[in-house]
Amino acid sequence: MFRHPKIHHQMSDSYFLCLLLMLTGGFIDCYTYLCRGQVFSFAQTANMLLAGMAVAQGHWAEVARYVVSFVAFGCGIMAAEAIRCAFRSAPGLHWRQKIVLINGVLLFVVGCLPGQEFDVLATTATSFISAMQMQSFRKFRGNSFVSTMCTGNFRTATEHLFYAFREHKADRRKKAAQYYALLLFFILGATLSYFVSSWFGSRSIWFGCLLFVVMFVLMMAEPEEMIEEK
Repeated sequence: MFRHPKIHHQMSDSYFLCLLLMLTGGFIDCYTYLCRGQVFSFAQTANMLLAGMAVAQGHWAEVARYVVSFVAFGCGIMAAEAIRCAFRSAPGLHWRQKIVLINGVLLFVVGCLPGQEFDVLATTATSFISAMQMQSFRKFRGNSFVSTMCTGNFRTATEHLFYAFREHKADRRKKAAQYYALLLFFILGATLSYFVSSWFGSRSIWFGCLLFVVMFVLMMAEPEEMIEEK
């Protein structure tokens, strides 16, 4: 009997790592809002809306703070692509592992920064981290997703749910459940951030750093796994 060939999937493409990324995204975004001057480091759309309201009110210092976040996000996208282009064929650590390691180190530094007077620097760093994460991790098992926000994942989940009912397809139900679970983990990250931030303040971001350490260890321990092609 003919058997489909096996294909290699890197750990960075696994659904479990995807859930950890969503948990991290919700945690960090809530952290910067609660502890670093009510700026969403991951949700740049929200920052653009807040910047527009600040312009309308003439609060130019706030506008500048949001603009810095936009610029840092753009720099993070370019940095991720530069690392990918430079190291995608290099031996040793996979380029995504380098991204995870850099993000973990930057989050540790953010936790060392005092509050208020260094809030802009902290949100600049986390916006940079957000962009690097979003640009580097965009699929799980061939399915596109966004690890730093929910709107696109919500749209995809609901589309799969519609066709699951319309076409009675089990794979559509499975994909809908997977995408809704992504949303749940993002919310769980935000909920966890609320409590951890209330206990540890600006140092609570070290929990996000710990999550990146876990991801790095997983990618080191199991860089690839064998999955039967469906």
